[in-house]
Parts: sequence; structure tokens; C-alpha cells
Amino acid sequence: AFEASCNEMGLASHPDKAKIAVHNEEEAVLAKEFFPDAKVVFSCKFGGLPFGADDGVRRMLEERRLRSKISLDLLPEMQSKQCGLLLLRYCAVSSPVHLARLSPSDVVLEHLRKCDEDIMDTLSRLVMGGDDLPADVAEWMRLPLRHTGLGVTSTAEIRDLAFCASLVDRLKAIRRLGGSSAVLSRAR
Repeated sequence: AFEASCNEMGLASHPDKAKIAVHNEEEAVLAKEFFPDAKVVFSCKFGGLPFGADDGVRRMLEERRLRSKISLDLLPEMQSKQCGLLLLRYCAVSSPVHLARLSPSDVVLEHLRKCDEDIMDTLSRLVMGGDDLPADVAEWMRLPLRHTGLGVTSTAEIRDLAFCASLVDRLKAIRRLGGSSAVLSRAR
């Protein structure tokens, strides 16, 4: 379990396989000097969220977006357009929302904007057969289901709210555990 957790965080449980995340070239030189056997990386994952230097995080997020785009490109090819719309709504839209809850960084915002464009492009191909969606139709698709829309939310627009809501939930969890000092003492 420990090794799996380390791998998930982008670290290694063995010193000869250790990775050290750095933010710039100067830190990379220092890391190599003090930890010659460790692999120096400019980003890694912690709890599923990329962190580290902006370029490294940007690269990881772009790889993630391209993998997602492969799936999005298959949706317009489905025989049932309704099924494609439902998959778009409940699968494609939820992944960027999860990322928005985890980080307020500007690099993540760039990624979310690209994801929003990919989703709207796929929606356009599903509904209009490749032509651009008229602005009023695109706006209608972004409305929540309870207001007769499709609920294809712009993740970039709700990023700050999603992060704040997640932060409040985390603070509630810490309070239930007995406050931050209790959590820190349990971690030791």
C-alpha cells in the first residue's frame, strides 16, 4: 500500500528510484548535487493533481487533455446522438470539474479553458454535424438541466467557486477530526 501511495504521488519508495520535484534550473542543480541518485523532475502528481514547475504541470495537463480528446472525438460517431450527448454531459464535463476543485492555479485555468473548447467543439459536431453552434444554442446548452439546458457547464467560469466549495468541505472535515492540531498530531 505504501509503494502504491508513493507511486500515485509521483514519488518512489526506494531511495535509488526517488524523484525530486523542482521549480527551476537552479533547484535542479542543487537537487543533483545533494541527491545524485535521485531523478530530478519539474513536476509530479500529488493526490492525482500535478504540481511543480508551470511548464511541467502544463505538459502533464496537456497529455491528460489529449487523452480525453480521443474519447470526445468518438462521441459524434455514435449511432445514437442522444447517447453521445449523455456521455458528453455526465462523463466529459465531470473530469475538468474535479480538477477545478483541486487547484486555483492559472495553469489549471488555461487547461480548463481548452477543455471547455474541446467540449463545445464536440457538442457542435454532435448537434450541428460540424457547423458552429449558434451563440444562443451554445448558451442554452450551458443552462442547467432544471432550466431545460443540457448542463454543459463552463468549468473555467466556475473554477473559483468549485475550489472554494472544496476548500470549505476540507475545512469541515478537519474540524470534524478535531481541528488542525489534531490532524497534524495524527499524521505524525
